[in-house]
Amino acid sequence: MEASDCGGQYRLAGVVSHLGSSLYCGHYISHVRDFSGSDWLECSDASIKRTSWSNVSRNFGKNGYMLFYEKS
Repeated sequence: MEASDCGGQYRLAGVVSHLGSSLYCGHYISHVRDFSGSDWLECSDASIKRTSWSNVSRNFGKNGYMLFYEKS
């Protein structure tokens, strides 16, 4: 995902998602781009695994809490 705003190109670099019934209970997970910029990682408690863009977009589409962009 890329956006051009404020005179530059930005792309999505990470997402924090919340899974649960309210912000006071549930579980937070994060998805971040790896250093190559083409793959995504899912970080949940003590586990880190590779994941797909379709999984990332499905999670933050329903449960996105914070999105992080980097200027390209």
